[in-house]
Amino acid sequence: LTFVAMAKVFRNNGILVLESEQPVTFELSPDGIKYSIEKAGKLTIGAAVKPSSLILKGTATSNFIYDNNKKVLTIEVPAGEGMISMK
Repeated sequence: LTFVAMAKVFRNNGILVLESEQPVTFELSPDGIKYSIEKAGKLTIGAAVKPSSLILKGTATSNFIYDNNKKVLTIEVPAGEGMISMK
């Protein structure tokens, strides 16, 4: 379990975990990423492979972009708290 408060970029051993246009507080767990963000915006999340499914705030979505070269996905999230789960 990893908790990060009010960060725009978080890397672990030099590998991007999460990047945001604005400060975001989040918790990483085996279940996914629980986040809190003041305004709607983009989150860029490190992912070694393209997820076969992504759930945002309890709803399956395909509204994300995966960059295979950078090994990241980008998703628009609404303001407030939410949970992102990937498989």
